[in-house]
Amino acid sequence: MLAILAKSNAYLGIPEPDMETLYILAGVIGIAAIFVIVFRMLGKWSESRKVKAASWRIYTNLAKVKGLTNLERKTLDVIVRKANPKRPSQVLASITLFDRCVDNAIDKEIISDVEQSLMESAREKLLRTKVTWDGHTERRQFERALMAFDVEASMVPKNDIDEELKTSYEETDAKFLEAMAGLSTQTPSVGARVLDLGAGGLALLTQDKTKISTGDYVKLAPGADQVPFQIDGMIGRVISSEKMQGQGQLTRHLTFLPIEQEQRRLIIQAVYATTGGGKKGDSNEKTAEAPKGEAPASNEAAPPKEN
Repeated sequence: MLAILAKSNAYLGIPEPDMETLYILAGVIGIAAIFVIVFRMLGKWSESRKVKAASWRIYTNLAKVKGLTNLERKTLDVIVRKANPKRPSQVLASITLFDRCVDNAIDKEIISDVEQSLMESAREKLLRTKVTWDGHTERRQFERALMAFDVEASMVPKNDIDEELKTSYEETDAKFLEAMAGLSTQTPSVGARVLDLGAGGLALLTQDKTKISTGDYVKLAPGADQVPFQIDGMIGRVISSEKMQGQGQLTRHLTFLPIEQEQRRLIIQAVYATTGGGKKGDSNEKTAEAPKGEAPASNEAAPPKEN
């Protein structure tokens, strides 16, 4: 094209261009275009790595919540990485997908007989049904205890979840958990303090300037204090807030999203260890008293009468 323009200059009365300058300019534009393309590709690759890392973190947390042992998790990690599903957490959520991945691993001789037995044990744990607590089963499961410890909290507005998914969802869906993981990593965590704890939720003291309201989500992580149960990755939904007068702080009441029965049991155990519940000597059983004038009944059998 440049050569044709150069030949036509004699007829058009246009001075001949400096071809060297044109070639340099074209080269600069080409190099700039290459840099833009490479930069965009690197950005997409980095974003893809973050999403994948978040998916594996969700998978690891779910495996712990499901009660899988270290050996079971390590064996399943090998199987899942070989299968390379788009969402690793789906292997734990779908028993059909779990069986398919394990069967493929057996066919390809990826796992040994011992590891197969570990996967059978893991399968039984995955088949455990989640219990939905209706508030009428056992009163003590909703006992609350004043327990103060520091945590790290990542605030994720519900609007951000809706915009990320753009479809209807349940709080137990894998896509919801992945969106929560991705958005929480993009949001700087803030220090907060737990004021009281129950099997269904907790009260969290935060700064008033924290931008979050009722219906939004909070992802929790351990802080400086030791926590008597597995809190890393737990998610709560804000159901109400109370402003602390003159302190610039808010008490936010969270309800836990569905968790495994075993994890709930550990929370109940921590609550009752704090409140002093379940101590020996609190039994409701009463010792039967013998009527006045009669000896108390003996557990020993009476000797037979002599004839």
